[in-house]
Amino acid sequence: MDPLRPNPFRAKDKTAWWRTISARIVLLFASLFLIVMILIQSVGLYGLQPAGVHGWIHQLTEEELHKLSAAADASKAGIETWIRERRNDLLVFAKQPGIVEHLRQFRTRDRTPATLRKANEDDSVAEYLALIHDTFGGYESILLIDARSGIVVAASESERIGTTAFDAATLPILTASGAEETLAINASEGRSRTILRIFRQVIDPRSDAVLGLFVVAIDLEGELRNHIDGMLSELRGTSGEVLLYDASGRFVLQPRYPLADGNGAAGAANIDESRIASLAVRGGEGQIAAPDYRGEPVLAAYRYVRMSPEVGWGLVVKKDESEVLEALREHNRTTILLTVAGIVAFLATAIFSARGITRPIRRLIWAARRIEAGDLSTRAGVRGNSEIADLAQTFNAMVERVSEWHEALDTQVRQQTRRILEQEGTLVAYSQATNDAIITIDENGQIVTWNPAAERTFGYSADEAIGRDLHRLLAPSQLVSKAESSFRNYIATGTGPTLNRVRELPALTRSGKTIAVELTVSPIQVDGKRRAIGTLRDITERKRFDNSMRVLGERLAVSAGEDYFRSLAAALAEAVGADSAMVGELLQDQPPQISTLGRMTQTGLAENCKMKLIGTPGEQTLVDGYLCFRDRVREVFPQDHDLTEGISAWAGQPLVDQTGRPIGLISAQWRESLADGFQPAAMLKLFASRAGAELERLLAQRELAHTLGMLEQRVAERTQELTRTNSDLETTVAILTEAKRELVESEKLASLGRLVAGVAHELNTPIGNSLTVSTSLSEKIDQFRRAIAGGTVRRSTLNELADDLDHGARLLASGLGQAAELIHGFKQVAVDQTSSQRRSFDLRTVIDEVMATLHPRLKKTTHRIVIVVDGEITLDSYPGPFGQIVTNLVENALVHAFDGLDNRTMRIAARQRGTTTVEIEVSDDGCGMSAEVRERVFDPFFTTRLGRGGSGLGMNIVYNIVTGILGGKIALQSVPGAGTTYLLTLPLTAPSNAVPAEKP
Repeated sequence: MDPLRPNPFRAKDKTAWWRTISARIVLLFASLFLIVMILIQSVGLYGLQPAGVHGWIHQLTEEELHKLSAAADASKAGIETWIRERRNDLLVFAKQPGIVEHLRQFRTRDRTPATLRKANEDDSVAEYLALIHDTFGGYESILLIDARSGIVVAASESERIGTTAFDAATLPILTASGAEETLAINASEGRSRTILRIFRQVIDPRSDAVLGLFVVAIDLEGELRNHIDGMLSELRGTSGEVLLYDASGRFVLQPRYPLADGNGAAGAANIDESRIASLAVRGGEGQIAAPDYRGEPVLAAYRYVRMSPEVGWGLVVKKDESEVLEALREHNRTTILLTVAGIVAFLATAIFSARGITRPIRRLIWAARRIEAGDLSTRAGVRGNSEIADLAQTFNAMVERVSEWHEALDTQVRQQTRRILEQEGTLVAYSQATNDAIITIDENGQIVTWNPAAERTFGYSADEAIGRDLHRLLAPSQLVSKAESSFRNYIATGTGPTLNRVRELPALTRSGKTIAVELTVSPIQVDGKRRAIGTLRDITERKRFDNSMRVLGERLAVSAGEDYFRSLAAALAEAVGADSAMVGELLQDQPPQISTLGRMTQTGLAENCKMKLIGTPGEQTLVDGYLCFRDRVREVFPQDHDLTEGISAWAGQPLVDQTGRPIGLISAQWRESLADGFQPAAMLKLFASRAGAELERLLAQRELAHTLGMLEQRVAERTQELTRTNSDLETTVAILTEAKRELVESEKLASLGRLVAGVAHELNTPIGNSLTVSTSLSEKIDQFRRAIAGGTVRRSTLNELADDLDHGARLLASGLGQAAELIHGFKQVAVDQTSSQRRSFDLRTVIDEVMATLHPRLKKTTHRIVIVVDGEITLDSYPGPFGQIVTNLVENALVHAFDGLDNRTMRIAARQRGTTTVEIEVSDDGCGMSAEVRERVFDPFFTTRLGRGGSGLGMNIVYNIVTGILGGKIALQSVPGAGTTYLLTLPLTAPSNAVPAEKP
């Protein structure tokens, strides 16, 4: 495309983004979403939750307090059961006969500690106390105390025997009458535990006197802690806690959290002064929301646990209020997340809808821009029946005409491009190809075979590698477990992600270097066991080369024309380490020359020039192909003055087109001789393929510019020709449309003509009979007049004349009435079919009137018509067009369905569906239709009796009336040899502005 010519596809100005269709659709969706969210939030906060958020908090609080109360009741019952069991145990211990006898004997013995310990060792009481202590592990200590002296008579701890357990003031209280059992709580040293002591009097059964006291000390922290912790599991939270207080508010058990002074032990001075503890120790029971001993707001249930008539504990079960309200906060977070998700979903829907609406326009714009850029094979991919699709079709037709002249040239360019790409892939594969490492491993992943290529690739000899685990030898540490798992899955199932596929993976060499390899695993079986052969190719150098090519491609991508070739020459010099490089075009002059397109020297990019070709290494290269002189090139071609002073090595490659014809030359020069291992051939061929393609494109562009000028002139001429052709086509379409309209009218008039002929035939009988009667009556009257004139009139003559006149009058009334009825029906049908006026009518009545007009046609055949109408069905519609439908369907059955058949039946059945629709089924038992006829039966001008009276418009008129004027639908079912059924679905009230939807 000529850049100097005005471009009709380029937009005059850029539309602001907020005025685009997409932006407006997105804004519309966003507005709708905000309105919906506002309504949802309003209903959610004030409609569904009358008390709002505060009501929800109150509900959560009440539910949690109910759970805490249940837990408190369970804890209270458990503690009371536990203390009752301990007291019952102590009662059993104190009544043992051995205990009573031991106390009696104590009063007769020496009371020194040593003597008492000696007696205790020999007595069975010591074993009994030890048995109690060992069996019931919760007892801290067990003492047997004399009631008079307060001396420890026996103990689970021998060092306590002989000591005085109580002072003189306490002992009388514990041994007083009526104080059979006493409970006492105190803190042990260190304030880390709380000890419960239970005192039980030992009564002498002979005298009912108090002999002594049986005392047990219980570590409450150890005994009750497991029970309390069991209660925590019922609270289902992380902050739940069960607390016990004595009468003064001290902690009976160690609290879960540190106290205000930093201590966490029970008893001593650790008093909980909170309101919750105060309510619990005063004997109250209930639930409350208040701060606990830490000052944190909690929800708590408190109870009073009575240990004995004198001793009771306060019980509190609590949970942090913040944890209880976490559900509300979680709901708020969920609401926010759902809101954000809804916004994202609405925006995504809006964007998707916008893209769907604007996609046809963008496709058309894209196609126009592609064609503007010179790609004449592009077509506007817009489908549908919209105006944009029509525009796209017109646009494609225009481009198709223009692209016909470019097709041959485009084919050549594509073939040349494909060949260049194949050559480039071959050169890259050749320049980077190495021997593949082939390794076989057994079912345990151990190496079985290790070829020489594997030795060169990974650095391990075969002796070092065979027998070792492949994955641990070559896989990086982070991939070992994954590789072993994948191999075990292959051994177990025979499947795996790398089987018969090429995968790129990192691998370790002996030196610890990580290289990139391509791995292909092939499954094999040896002796019924699965093994694997792995083919590994070192692609490290190839990846490095690909990266270099990518950089080169990026540099060339931003270059064009002479800049492209200059960049190519500079890249070639850099890639092969040459001191100079050149890309040139072959000029078919006499003598031939090379015109440089890009030239790189030691000092940088040089100006382009023309170089002679005869007697130079380039001349030989254009004949023989790739040529390389590794040293002393100036001695071989001394007459080549274009070789720079000091050049020692030279390599070149011809540039060819897709036919193999040389069109240019690319070369590189070095001041130093080339090393033995250095081969610039692959690189030169790669650069030659790129340069050749670009040079051929440049030459083709020159030729294309010339061709485009000629094509534009031919396009202008063809456009004028198309304009004239379109005008002729429009005229032809108008003529055909008018012809179709006239044919339709002719068909209607023909139908009306058949109606008139049938009615005339029907009227002939009653009118003829009436004429005969009137003639006979006239003769009778003439006879009577002659009798009067002759004077021969008698009474019998008058009576006979009266009888004849009466009989004739009845015959005339009957015949003329029948004729009047036929004329009335004909008049109604004719008016309806010619005027198409809308009115309310009874369906059965209209069908009967139409059948009356068709009676002359039907009575000439052996067929019959059965009419079944369910109830009275009244339509507000067009009786004329409806009658036309019935007439055409009946005529179609007589002409086509019953052709060559006798004694056939046609059935017309109508039934109302709901309050708005009526279904009319017109069926016959005729010959039926084939699939081809069914598909085209409603097409205009389609008939199976072409040349035998069929116009092909009857069923098309039926289709247009049903779907247009009457606003309904028509369906067809037919099987060859099994008859045909038409199902009409019509509204009881026809649409007021219905337009016929003609069958295309």
